[in-house]
Amino acid sequence: MAPLKTVFATLALVLAATALPAAAPSQEDANLVKRDPFEIAVYADGACSSKVVAENNNLEPSGCWNFNTGSGAYGAFLLNIYENRQGCYFKMWELPNCHGKATVQYESNSCVAIANKDGQFYVTDGIQSAQIICS
Repeated sequence: MAPLKTVFATLALVLAATALPAAAPSQEDANLVKRDPFEIAVYADGACSSKVVAENNNLEPSGCWNFNTGSGAYGAFLLNIYENRQGCYFKMWELPNCHGKATVQYESNSCVAIANKDGQFYVTDGIQSAQIICS
C-alpha cells in the first residue's frame, strides 16, 4: 500500500487537473470596470462667454488632465456624456498635474464657475488641471 502522503499528493494532482474553468464575469461586473468618458469644455472667463480655451471629450475618471492654456481658466461645461456614471465629481486644480488648491464641481449642462468654492471666488489665478473622482 502507498504511503498516505503519496495518496494525498496524487489526489491533489487529480483534483487540480479536473478543476472547473472560472466563470465568465457577468455583464454587471463588466459595467463596473468600464469607465464611461466625460466631456469638459473650459473657458477663460467664469461665465463661459469667451472662446473655448481647452476641451476634452474623452476624460476618464482618476486621470489628471492639464489644460495647457498658459493661464488659468474660470468657467467650464462639465458633461457626463452617457449620463450613466453616478457618484462622480470634477476636482478642479489651481496648478498643472492636479496640485495646489482645488474646488469640487458636479456635472452640469450649464456653465460652472470652476474657480469658485461654496459660491465664493477661491482660486484667484484660475484652474489649470482637472480630474474626475468616482465613488
